[in-house]
Amino acid sequence: MEHLVKALGLTAEQQEKAKPIFEQVGTKLKAIREAAGKKAREVIEGTHNNIKAVLNDEQKKKFGEIHERLKAAAGAPEHHGFGPQGGHHEAGNPADHLAKALGLSDEQKGKLAPIFDQTKPKLEAIHKEAAAKAKEATEAAHKDIKSLLTPEQQEKFEKLHQEHAKPPGAPVPPKA
Repeated sequence: MEHLVKALGLTAEQQEKAKPIFEQVGTKLKAIREAAGKKAREVIEGTHNNIKAVLNDEQKKKFGEIHERLKAAAGAPEHHGFGPQGGHHEAGNPADHLAKALGLSDEQKGKLAPIFDQTKPKLEAIHKEAAAKAKEATEAAHKDIKSLLTPEQQEKFEKLHQEHAKPPGAPVPPKA
């Protein structure tokens, strides 16, 4: 909100009216992230269980150690480990990294491929759904904020919104 206060020159009255809008959208976005995170963790847990079903006891132990080490290093236990969610730190196919780290047989490698193939679209769908909900919540907040602004502030707000919506690396038009 501080950025908008400065960029748009919001009055004290406008700031007071905008504060609950920002709080509400912040709460909505947090709930969206938490719900998506919970769904993703459930998918990932299922993937890990399916992976473990392919492993022998020694490989299961090693898999658990690798997973715990990655969680500890990342500080975000719900998002790290071998899997299609990209938690490992090497580029490429997660099944290949797992095969190398655990010394998997060709038969085991063949059983892992469909596990990863099934998991990736589930995680992508969760991400897509969360992004759509976040966009909806943000657009509603923008509409509410715009209603508090003067026509000049609305124009500045739109320019800020357009600049923010550009993909990274996109050229920024010169300021008038």
